[in-house]
Amino acid sequence: MVVKKMRRGGLAARLWRDRFAGTRRLLANLTVAEEAKRRGIATPSPVALCLRADGLGLYQAWLMIEEIAQARDLLSVFKEGAPPPGVLEAAMGLVRRMHDAGLHHRDLNLGNLLVREDPPGTREAFVIDLDRAVLRPGPLDDGDRLRALLRLERSYVKHVGAPGPLGDDAHSVWLALYTGDDADLASRLE
Repeated sequence: MVVKKMRRGGLAARLWRDRFAGTRRLLANLTVAEEAKRRGIATPSPVALCLRADGLGLYQAWLMIEEIAQARDLLSVFKEGAPPPGVLEAAMGLVRRMHDAGLHHRDLNLGNLLVREDPPGTREAFVIDLDRAVLRPGPLDDGDRLRALLRLERSYVKHVGAPGPLGDDAHSVWLALYTGDDADLASRLE
């Protein structure tokens, strides 16, 4: 098991750090993950959520999730250079399945995609940190898909640098891995 202290990001982090108004967002970490798994998305199962009232309706929280043994995030994979064969294909295949299943991960970045070899020679991908993720009744629209891919690319440029191991046309690499043989989707996202 892994225990994660729930923290805010962005501008709110400066004021609220690890405190949340109410419990709705915190409890969603349990329900969204379970529904995502039900929809076939590879993500660790939540085990427990510990809440501590901090007064004035503020809460601190710790989320316990199952550990994905022998998995590494894409950020650490890229820090070692070009990813081994199949790693990006597995990760981007997962992102595509997430979007097809209606999961909108609002913080999609290299650190939130895990990959592992299981069994040897086969790559498997997982998505983590579903805080603020939204499950829609149907697939994401093209705009949300494109914004998610661009967010992932920004994470790559920020942490790995450009052009990095993917070369000068990294956008085309991400897009090709995401769309696969769906020429219609590729055309719409271009």
